[in-house]
Amino acid sequence: MLIKQMNLNIFQKQLFYLKRCIILKANKMHGWSFDNLEGQWASKRTPLGQP
Repeated sequence: MLIKQMNLNIFQKQLFYLKRCIILKANKMHGWSFDNLEGQWASKRTPLGQP
């Protein structure tokens, strides 16, 4: 049981870093930001593809 719990924690951490990486990439590409409070993508700029 303890081992399962540890594996779950590691998995959650990896998922968190993966999400952060994707968010940072999207930030650079689209100027998007991820609002943790809302849990939704919020575009800073109206035209999506514009740098």
